[in-house]
Amino acid sequence: MIARRKRERNTIRWTLHNGVDIRLAKLSKNISLFIESPRMTKLRREEQEMDLTSYGEILEDD
Repeated sequence: MIARRKRERNTIRWTLHNGVDIRLAKLSKNISLFIESPRMTKLRREEQEMDLTSYGEILEDD
């Protein structure tokens, strides 16, 4: 469910009840979609703590 909706210049933002933030923006000739999630932020912090932030190195190993 949507908790809040906000319009800005060339952007619309929805905040959901679970803390997820979705932003749709028109930039020049592109349309960008940003999704921010508290769970994904936590996952990213855990990856940084384990030094798993260099995806180039991770993909080289595969």
